[in-house]
Amino acid sequence: MLDGLDDVAWSELGHAYGDAGDVPDLLRRAAAGGDEAGEALSELYGCVFHQGTVYSATVAAVPFLTELARCAPEPRDEFVWLLGMLSDPHHAYGSAFDAVRAAIAAHADVLPPLLGDPDPQVRAAAAYALAQCAAPPAPLWDRWAVEEDAEVRASLALALGLLDPVRSGEALSHAIVHAPPAERVAAALALTRNGAAWPDDAVAAVVGVMDDAEVEYAWQRHADWTDELLTVADDALAAALLEQMLASPSAQVRRAGVWGMTVRGQARRTVPALLLPMVRPLLDDPDEGVRGEAVGALRRSGAASARFAGELRAIAARYPRTADQVAITPELKAVETLMSLGDPGWIDPVCAAVAEGHDTGRIRLLRQGMPWSRRTLDEVRRRLAGADAAVTAVLATVLGQWGSDAAPAVPELLAALPHAGEAVSRALARMGHATPETVPHLRALAERTGELEAAIDVWRVAGDPQWLVEALNDLLTGDRARPPATSYDLGEVGARLLPLVPAARRHLTGAAAATYPQCEVQVLAARVLSAATGDPAPGLPTVRAVLVSEGPPARRAADLVAHLAAAYPAAVAELEPVLRDRLDDHWSAVPAARALWRLGVPPAELVTPLIAAITAPYGGGGAVPLLVDMGAVDAVAELDRLALRDERIVVSGIDDDIVWQDEWLRDRLRTAVAALREV
Repeated sequence: MLDGLDDVAWSELGHAYGDAGDVPDLLRRAAAGGDEAGEALSELYGCVFHQGTVYSATVAAVPFLTELARCAPEPRDEFVWLLGMLSDPHHAYGSAFDAVRAAIAAHADVLPPLLGDPDPQVRAAAAYALAQCAAPPAPLWDRWAVEEDAEVRASLALALGLLDPVRSGEALSHAIVHAPPAERVAAALALTRNGAAWPDDAVAAVVGVMDDAEVEYAWQRHADWTDELLTVADDALAAALLEQMLASPSAQVRRAGVWGMTVRGQARRTVPALLLPMVRPLLDDPDEGVRGEAVGALRRSGAASARFAGELRAIAARYPRTADQVAITPELKAVETLMSLGDPGWIDPVCAAVAEGHDTGRIRLLRQGMPWSRRTLDEVRRRLAGADAAVTAVLATVLGQWGSDAAPAVPELLAALPHAGEAVSRALARMGHATPETVPHLRALAERTGELEAAIDVWRVAGDPQWLVEALNDLLTGDRARPPATSYDLGEVGARLLPLVPAARRHLTGAAAATYPQCEVQVLAARVLSAATGDPAPGLPTVRAVLVSEGPPARRAADLVAHLAAAYPAAVAELEPVLRDRLDDHWSAVPAARALWRLGVPPAELVTPLIAAITAPYGGGGAVPLLVDMGAVDAVAELDRLALRDERIVVSGIDDDIVWQDEWLRDRLRTAVAALREV
């Protein structure tokens, strides 16, 4: 077994942790059976299939994985499931995915015999793997005719639905009503994925077994199979399912219905307003978990939750009693929903909790920002009068998030400066109202925390570079330093940064560093050197190297080039080809486009990548304002289409914020369209 394993040049291949020289040992240990095999297989997953990414070493491992699927000791089914998932675009991705899938297809002849394996788990896994290889369905139909195990039949139903959607319709329609639970729900998923109609009585038949049925993880395309069912179903079927799920005697099914409804709402913009009224009775459900899930649905449903503002205020009023709990409580969800709605109903309970000594650190929107509203601003100003230091600090944090929009609150903040100096001074600085009175507090903050933002504020208000130089030096010399996400303009500090030049030069090696944090420090070093000397050239080879690397550091590098393109266009002009290459990278497309525009590239040439960036994960946040800044009238039709479509644009990785962020983006799209039509 594993003949030829040592003939592969593993050390020349890569996986998630670099050199793949450890793969042969992992494969041998996985082939040995027993507890050690399970540990080795877990490590192998982490290396060649890391969080779904596949690598060159994954391709090379495929022939040996197929051999283990055929003849390894128990548990062989793990190898078969792995082969299927490596071929499944819902689980696997990366630049090597096509090569991995082709390698598995080339060895797929080992899979059909496994449909007759004595182990039912191997048979179920083989059906899945064959489906992902796009194999002919005949062997699966042969097995369907004789298979008696319910779990295997469930996998066969999903496989046949994928490979032979037309012929499988009749068998699946029968199974969805009459089969055992596992096969029944598998048939439901298969029919729904194919857009096929469900027969009469199928909704009741499926909802009736939801407590008793599961779908194998490999076959799932969402966190739970019921989520997919409610997301993929058409409006009529989804409404029918929800009606019966929310009325189910099973609290577990009711909870699944609420969650699945919000998952559907996260996919389509019209859903929350249509379906959220169905949640209202569940706010009074006898089951505590159902009540909590109902409040969670409001938190995840965006502006449509405004119709429940009264109920949310009543729930949020209990927040002082639960603020010390580790769990994410309904009260916390209600507070955050009111914050997102711009409803000041959160202020009294949060202030009461703070006054009682509770930490508000679990309220994420206090850290990451909430929408501005006039009502909330007015209420915050009222509460600042006479508030103690702790309450003032929380309210000042909110005002600081709003920047200049909070300017009417400057008098109240100045009055609170003596008893909450650091928090108030930070807020005033973020609002553009830092004054000499705030300098001692900002200096103390910079000295105590080494925070770059506070150090820059001290420089801007008092002209004192000491704390800025020290903060930057800590970032350039610290072993585990990672620069803040915001890119600060250091050009105005100029020659006062010269003491940092030796530390900065040590990072400018001309090659990208080994880790993301180290690459980001390299970009910071180039920024410091350029600001200190007025010459960006010495840092550009390293900036180029980081720019062509993958991940977030490339965005930092492109952002720096965009900054330099405004002040030193001739120096960075040679980077134009590299910048054009980054237009297809979701991390760095937007700053790369900004840099190219500043180098004279016509906006019309940048519209397509920027439109693509709007719908890309992580990287597209600045695409819309950049299009407006460029006066890119060619983008109007696409921006309008994105604003009007029903499919959501997912720009947040935080589940609670998907709908809110999409609604915020939709507003920006509409504003951008209006502005560009005036150009």
